Amino acid sequence: MEYANFFAYFTKKPYLCSLKYDFMKKILLLLLPFLVACTSSKNPPFQPEQPSYIGLPIVTYTVLSKDNIHPSGEVPIGSRVAFESTYNRRSQLIAGTSATLTLSGVEGIKIRSITLHMHSNKSSGAGSLVVTNGSTPVWTIDNAAFNTRSWHGTYTTDTASVFHLFTTPLECTDQLQITITASVNSLYILRYDIEYEPALGAQTKRDENLSSGLKIITFWNDYRLTGPINGKYVKVQSDTLPIMQENLYWVEFFGDTVATIQHYVTGSFIGFCNGDLSTIATRWNVVQHPDTSLTFYTLFNDRYYSLLPDPNNDLNCFIQAHNSLFKQHWVLYSVVQ
Repeated sequence: MEYANFFAYFTKKPYLCSLKYDFMKKILLLLLPFLVACTSSKNPPFQPEQPSYIGLPIVTYTVLSKDNIHPSGEVPIGSRVAFESTYNRRSQLIAGTSATLTLSGVEGIKIRSITLHMHSNKSSGAGSLVVTNGSTPVWTIDNAAFNTRSWHGTYTTDTASVFHLFTTPLECTDQLQITITASVNSLYILRYDIEYEPALGAQTKRDENLSSGLKIITFWNDYRLTGPINGKYVKVQSDTLPIMQENLYWVEFFGDTVATIQHYVTGSFIGFCNGDLSTIATRWNVVQHPDTSLTFYTLFNDRYYSLLPDPNNDLNCFIQAHNSLFKQHWVLYSVVQ
């Protein structure tokens, strides 16, 4: 083929178009991964909001049974907790049943966030939520499946966090209530975490009368009881130290002659049985003296037993027997916000 004819053959339009098509095809194949990477999905998967804490105190309430819950962490001073489930299995809720956590004595604290530690069944579980501050709803989830955005976003049998952040910290009234109601089997509530700003500070006021409530128990004007029963003793500390949760007791009076003493963080009682300290809810006899100090005692085998400081063990209090009533000089201070 002559040179002129060879050149004319390869410059025909069909051949040039073919070359251009092959070139563009190669370019597009090279660019395709980058185009895919830079293109956002129109329906990205839902990512549940995760807890984000900022160093504030967090109190944890762990479900132990259908009517028992354990507080831990930094329990708000002066608060009380109650829990009740209408289903008879720990943590589980089936359709038509509910669980309610009630906090009282929380007036003045400001809640930043609430985290519910929950899960559903493998492929089902639905319900609703209402949190009320006093009588005002402050966080609600209308009846919805656990795999929706309202709850966790997916069904799971692993423990999942359902997190709610109050954009403006929620200032509590005296009572906060969290109620979860199941509509489809099953929802499980295992734990509640509440992140909060404490109230301005717990104040104490010396009791002039016998009134039930949260108390600091002191003696000799220098020491206070702290903690539950520890072996044969209830520990004490200096009354000059800041008030801590471990120092608080719920004293319940029955009339003006008997009372029970319950350590409020652990829920265990300061009681008496057969000559020794016990965690049962003993009703102590109470005598109020003219200076408003008190004597707590019980009778066993015609002897008087009272809780007195042991000079040989850092003044920690232990049970001591007497043939006659021994004056204690206990002073109770009510905790007020």
